[in-house]
Amino acid sequence: MTNCQRINASLVSIETAKENTFLTTFVRTYLANSPTSGWFTGGNDLDNGVWKWVATGKPLTFRVPGAFDNSRDPATGKTQDCLNLRKVRGFGWDDNYCDAQIYSICEKMM
Repeated sequence: MTNCQRINASLVSIETAKENTFLTTFVRTYLANSPTSGWFTGGNDLDNGVWKWVATGKPLTFRVPGAFDNSRDPATGKTQDCLNLRKVRGFGWDDNYCDAQIYSICEKMM
């Protein structure tokens, strides 16, 4: 069970440039001093390398260029399959290891 599921929500899906601007601005403004190195969103490419939103299963139609490198850790063989807003990228998009110890951004339909 994810942190978002515990509050009856899902990891956020960023489906438009407007949503992306809102979230990245919010994180930079209010959460930049948090101890985490990034914030998980609901995107992953665990399904044969196709990036999808966890909540809907829909492919990413809005993307930030250069965000995904799918690098592999030579020691463990793990690949970076989960989308996050990464501090070292100014809270821009980046792929990360799905088991990284970072916070999540949740969204809840009202």
